[in-house]
Amino acid sequence: MEKSVCYVCFEYALSDNLPIYAGGLGVLAADYYFAAATSQIPYYFTGLLYHHGFETNDRSDWQFDSQSNELTLLRDENDEIVSVDIDINTRPLLAQVWIKKEGNATLFLFDTNLPGNSDQDKEITASLYGPSDQIKILQQLVLGIGTVKLMRRLGLKPTIYHLNEGHTSFVLLALLAQIKGSLPEIKLEDALNQVKNMTVASKHTILHASGLFIDEKMFNQYLSQFLKRHNFIANEIFKLGKNYTHVNKFSTNAFLIN
Repeated sequence: MEKSVCYVCFEYALSDNLPIYAGGLGVLAADYYFAAATSQIPYYFTGLLYHHGFETNDRSDWQFDSQSNELTLLRDENDEIVSVDIDINTRPLLAQVWIKKEGNATLFLFDTNLPGNSDQDKEITASLYGPSDQIKILQQLVLGIGTVKLMRRLGLKPTIYHLNEGHTSFVLLALLAQIKGSLPEIKLEDALNQVKNMTVASKHTILHASGLFIDEKMFNQYLSQFLKRHNFIANEIFKLGKNYTHVNKFSTNAFLIN
């Protein structure tokens, strides 16, 4: 099997014309992308397409323009736009995918601003680091679950998932669900060991803002149905995000590196 890497990040500083980054995290991710273009193996990069970018004072009026950024919508063999079902809660949530390719590097950016989603869900990918914890957790679920489902949809089997920062930790949850789907009787500990063999994690900063702290009520609000569908006990998964600064909350950073 050909080796390949899936690199997952919340930001990419690809150009000044596409301000879907806040700073160094995006610059580092873009460096990986441009370096991977000349790699000997395929690299797949996933992130989110923020229609209003990072809403700082000097960019508050910016809006995404696909042509100026050489991004096109991912389409299937019938030229139909590909959408990924983010199966959280009980409501449908779809994400279309923008694609950019350079050499051996392919970038996929998820976008929830499409017909079929509620007005509320269209706003999930409106801006980088959304205005509330509710939006932030939905952004992270779209990226995490969407990444694994998209790889499977395209028939891609990355040898390694490189997760950059706590924002990306729900990729681990989606991989657990994928393993559970193939091996329904597998124990959680064994599934976790399989996921660890498929992933590496990196941290750009030690600041708390690099991840989320989610209380049990919000955790269950957004994840209980997903976990139930995949035969996980919610409390067991919640404990995997245990940390020592916010003892009664699920930390995406802790989940990423534990």
